[in-house]
Amino acid sequence: MDQMELYFLKIPLQVIKNCTQNFNETNFIGKGGYGRVYKGFLYWRNYQSLPVAVKQLDATGFQGSKEFYTEILMLSQYRHKNIVTLIGFCDDGNEMILVYEYASNGSLDTYLSDPYKLGLLSWEKRLHICSGAASALDYLHNHVSTVHRIIHRNIKSANILLDNNWNAKLADFGLSRICQANQQNSGVITNLVGTRGYCDPQYEKTGILTKESDIYSFGVVLFEVLCGRLACAFQYNDERRFLHHIARTCYQNGTLGTIIDYRIREHIVPESLNLFSAIAYQCLHKTREQRPAIAEVALTLENVTRVQVREQDKFLYTYIHDLEMQFFSLHLLVWGPYHQDLQSSTITITNDTASTTTDLNLNMGLQTVLEFWVILNSPGIEDFQIFGDAKPGGKLFFRGLPVRGTSSSMFQWVRHHQDYTMEYIEGAMDPEYVVTADDVDKLIAVEVIPMDDQGRQGEIVRLFANQQNKITCDPEMQQEIDISMSAGQASFCVLLMDENWVQTISFGRSGYLIKNYHAQSIFMQENYSNGLSNAGYFGVHDENVPKPDMYDAA
Repeated sequence: MDQMELYFLKIPLQVIKNCTQNFNETNFIGKGGYGRVYKGFLYWRNYQSLPVAVKQLDATGFQGSKEFYTEILMLSQYRHKNIVTLIGFCDDGNEMILVYEYASNGSLDTYLSDPYKLGLLSWEKRLHICSGAASALDYLHNHVSTVHRIIHRNIKSANILLDNNWNAKLADFGLSRICQANQQNSGVITNLVGTRGYCDPQYEKTGILTKESDIYSFGVVLFEVLCGRLACAFQYNDERRFLHHIARTCYQNGTLGTIIDYRIREHIVPESLNLFSAIAYQCLHKTREQRPAIAEVALTLENVTRVQVREQDKFLYTYIHDLEMQFFSLHLLVWGPYHQDLQSSTITITNDTASTTTDLNLNMGLQTVLEFWVILNSPGIEDFQIFGDAKPGGKLFFRGLPVRGTSSSMFQWVRHHQDYTMEYIEGAMDPEYVVTADDVDKLIAVEVIPMDDQGRQGEIVRLFANQQNKITCDPEMQQEIDISMSAGQASFCVLLMDENWVQTISFGRSGYLIKNYHAQSIFMQENYSNGLSNAGYFGVHDENVPKPDMYDAA
């Protein structure tokens, strides 16, 4: 890279400080051995309010100046739709800062480590992510140049970012190495680096790094995606507890089904599973020569996706005749032979009890109809609402009526900020939520994923509290809270007083004291069966809120 190219990528430190509000903690989104990452909005040259991720490297951390400039070199010279884009960098004084395009859906590992977030990843979405990551790796190994290739050396789920369309973006090139591409088994001798649980055992043993080392690590990622868990738990020192060992053993013994993520187990077409698990297993061969090339892996993943979609389409034509729902029956009138042109076709849904019909135009193809069928036949929640006192210290309650076999739900309360970003509230994973001073001037919502006893998931229910208005308190109280909390003289807490939990904003000097009792609030579990004759609301309900009427689902 010449000096002119460096000049156009170098961002002044003050611009980055403005972008992150001087690295304000409210913009903090993650950290690792390299340092801390902040979200910001960049105003620089032609960029106007560009969402970016700002990685501030820790000078005492693992990544030093060599890795810093390696990352700049790699990402400025090699560009691909599935590789994260470097916007610029700063090396002012002791600061080493990298500025990237912002991946709004975070990194893949955050989904694998969070049961709630993992529920957002369908099997089809997981295949899309894996295919994108494989495409990026294929580019690095085979298409950056005719004379050399790039070995990433740190493939793991934490380094696969996801944009707002769930496209994979391979990141973290600080450990990458360039080697010759004109030799079958070209490699380089390096100091051993990598992440435990992902590292190629032959690389660990010999110190010789080859492109097959990336293949091994990617095989671990494939099994992470299939099993819905991370490669290793750091509290375990026994390698037999690591995913690569467990997955390889289960595959060899024919018991892979016991470790597949239950959320997707029933949705995977058998042929799709066989192809996916076979290529993942081949990637984990202990000897490099037996591992597939990344081009073969990428091609197989594309084929897995085609098989999954094709078999689902056949299922729609062959098996869907009647859709029994809880309140009425739906009948699909199949409209002709399998090879008929779908662009001019319609599907008619008849409601026997109401004597009405609905025609769906299939301009978007058969996949749209399949998705519609899945929605109609999957677990769900109806008559949902949020009630309660939407003020600091008050409680909000979600309730809804479980339908179509819903037996449990996952909850997550969310803050929506003025800059249109959203924040999952840590620990707020119950149908009841205590409003805090942090929620003032923000929109509060709850996201609910209904599930049945077979682990099937329905459509996410999203509902805003306070009639989709911001959380507020009276002006005098708001002023008192702002002054006291900014001065460190106030805090929010929940106290156990007189056998009741009391939400309290406590001031260190004379001021307001909020005590909000909800002694009558109780938790209710839904009660569902195929011959349902009555149901209770899912989530919570208060005795002052009218109970649901009994109904007959027959």
